[in-house]
Amino acid sequence: MRKIVFLLLLAGLTPGALAAKRVNVQQVEELLAQERGQPDAKAAKMLAGLELTERASSARLARWQESFPGSETRTALLALADASAFLHLPASEIPALAAPDAATQKQIVSRMVEYVKTTVPRLPDFLAKRTTIHFDDQQQRRTRHGRHKGFLQPLIADPETPSTPGLFHAVSSTAVVVTERHGWEVAADGSGGGKSGDETDGQSDLLTAGLTTSGEFGPILAVVVGDALHSRIFWSHWEKGASGPLAVLGYAVPAENSHESVSLTPLGDEVEPQSPAYHGEIAVDPEDGTILRLTVESDTDWLGRGFQSGIAVEYGSVTIGGRPYICPVRGVALSRAAGFHGVDSAGARIDFPAREFLNDVTFTDFHLFRAEMRVLP
Repeated sequence: MRKIVFLLLLAGLTPGALAAKRVNVQQVEELLAQERGQPDAKAAKMLAGLELTERASSARLARWQESFPGSETRTALLALADASAFLHLPASEIPALAAPDAATQKQIVSRMVEYVKTTVPRLPDFLAKRTTIHFDDQQQRRTRHGRHKGFLQPLIADPETPSTPGLFHAVSSTAVVVTERHGWEVAADGSGGGKSGDETDGQSDLLTAGLTTSGEFGPILAVVVGDALHSRIFWSHWEKGASGPLAVLGYAVPAENSHESVSLTPLGDEVEPQSPAYHGEIAVDPEDGTILRLTVESDTDWLGRGFQSGIAVEYGSVTIGGRPYICPVRGVALSRAAGFHGVDSAGARIDFPAREFLNDVTFTDFHLFRAEMRVLP
């Protein structure tokens, strides 16, 4: 059974005591109106102290960023919006429509299942560029010692910038080529896993601590819908879509039915895969069952360490080989881990403070995958 994968490697950094100012979407709109025309760094600093209580949609984020050309402000807006990916939209973006009757709900689910059965097999083999911006709840600097006894520790804390839960700082950006063959992400060596290509910014050591995901194309759809159908799936609400209202279905999957794979490596290099209970939402075009947004959130404290992880994927039309297909266009991954204690190989105690990681992922540059052969002289 194919699984969607989250990978979190913790770094031992100092916990913080600061707190974010919680605001709703309308309050952010008002603050941005006041900040227009201000220096880039000033506007970014203001945004860095905020935490949304509602979800900022991708369309709203695009409007915000269009109004602020400065790179620091645009990045701060991205972090602010991405951290809200698992919240509900503002009430103004929820259509005032009655819930469909039971028969119509069943029909929407059937259309969604049929869509999953047909959309992945119809995708051609292709290449796409996956660009990831990695955020952390603490500004970081590199350590000269890349490895601690029994614990991977490529980054250490800057004492002047303590960890601040809910507030994120961009720490690196990478771009890799994803090869999609037969509905599965293939690495450069031909194996599965979705890790292909090279980092573009030369900060590969930064990537050894943080959050990694794969399976945003075919696997996540098949896994989540399959698990949900064997567990519990239910009507949630309507949301505004680009071309009409979207039907949002909720689901809950117990651990015994879970095929989500989450790996936490708190000590050493051994990966400990887990399949926790999880829940989320699926936003569907009610007319044809096309899935346009999907969220997956692991249930609270499944490791006994206050660890949570989540991924949200948005789908849109892309052109591959001159034909339109529905593919992932962006995603958000978020992980949180409460502090806990460990012991290194020498028996010494190691403290692992609470940490948060956030990834913003975009998929672009879709091309058909073609094998090429040359005859050498």
